[in-house]
Amino acid sequence: MKKKKLILLFITLLTPLNVYAREQTGKVLEIRVTSKQISSHNTHIKLSGIYNNPPACIDQTNQFWSIDTDTTYGKSILSAILSAQSMQKDITFWGTTVCHPGELGPNGMEEIQQIGLK
Repeated sequence: MKKKKLILLFITLLTPLNVYAREQTGKVLEIRVTSKQISSHNTHIKLSGIYNNPPACIDQTNQFWSIDTDTTYGKSILSAILSAQSMQKDITFWGTTVCHPGELGPNGMEEIQQIGLK
């Protein structure tokens, strides 16, 4: 049993981490802030750059990301995104794999879990 666990651990360590990553790096192209009166209260952000390993539920044409700007977390994320946009800096989004279907197009957008500024 120990041997099987060690083999599994070894295989797991050999697998590149970016295989699991749902991320995109680029400049902020567009920000859409939505009111509760229209739809959800999520803010939608579109980046330049390639969206790596997007979940199946996202709209492949538009590829927007989503954050809930009614939360403290969402407001902090939006603040950093606006800073990156104003300075024309690259920003990286990592996703939660949670999608908000139907918000844009037939599918939806992935929720942002973490961001990084370069």
